Amino acid sequence: MLIHDFPDFLAAYHHSLCDAIPPNCIQLSNIILSAYPLNVRVFDPFAADLSLDQTVEGHALPLILSDFKTVLQAADLATSLNKAITHRSAQAVVPVLKERMAAPSLKSKTMVVASTYNLPLVSAVVLWLGYAGTHDLKENAPIYTPNSTPALIFKQLVAELDPEGAFPILLSFCSSCC
Repeated sequence: MLIHDFPDFLAAYHHSLCDAIPPNCIQLSNIILSAYPLNVRVFDPFAADLSLDQTVEGHALPLILSDFKTVLQAADLATSLNKAITHRSAQAVVPVLKERMAAPSLKSKTMVVASTYNLPLVSAVVLWLGYAGTHDLKENAPIYTPNSTPALIFKQLVAELDPEGAFPILLSFCSSCC
C-alpha cells in the first residue's frame, strides 16, 4: 500500500528505511527500493536501444532526504572523506575507513545483526561516495567516471576488505546507487 500511495516518500527516504531493515529481509527492502517518484519515467530494461547517458532522467540526481551525513560526522569521517575527494587521495582515506567501519555498531533493542562491521556507517559511506561522484556532473558528461576519486575509494575498499566487509558495501551500492 505504501508503494502505491507514497512512492515519493519511499524513494526520498530509502536509505534510512533500508538501514532499519535487517539484511535478511530482502523482500521488504526490494519493495522500498522499487519505489520511484511519480514524475520519473521508468525505462524498459530489456529495450535494445536503452542508453541512460542519452536521457534527461539519467542525469537527474535523486532526492535523498535521509540524514546520512550525521552518521559520517558521528564517526568523524565527513572531513576525511571531503579532504580525500578534494585532494584526489584515495589511498590516504581507505585505511581510516576500514578502521572505522570495522567497529561494530550498537545493537538496538529491535534489531540484532551479528556483524563485525558498522552497517549504517558502511551504507552512509557508500551513499556519500555516490553523491560526491555525481554532484558535479556536467550536462553531457558520462554518469560514471572510473578514475574519479570516489570510484577509486569504492574499488579499493571492496578489494581490501574481507568478504564480510565487501558484501555490505556492494549491497549498499546496489541499494543506494543503482
